[in-house]
Amino acid sequence: MHKVRFSKIKNNHNRLRDDVIEGTCEQLPTVGSIFVLTAPPRDIEIGIRVVNTSEVVQILPYLPRNPKFPSNPIIFKTESGSTYAVQVLE
Repeated sequence: MHKVRFSKIKNNHNRLRDDVIEGTCEQLPTVGSIFVLTAPPRDIEIGIRVVNTSEVVQILPYLPRNPKFPSNPIIFKTESGSTYAVQVLE
């Protein structure tokens, strides 16, 4: 299990409701798989928050010029055309 910070860089929908979500994942982004993250819920009446992307189609090289990502994140594009970053926290 990995503790991660999931950040939206670009997408064409508002289903995430947050630009950054901290939680855990079993598998880091991998080409050919969807990325799944579990996190504490936004609504305390719901037990858990589950976020999943469409299929990962490309892992992009990290460009260390972005102060938003101080550590080496995994930046990836999905089948739906979205771009996200995942930073491993632990």
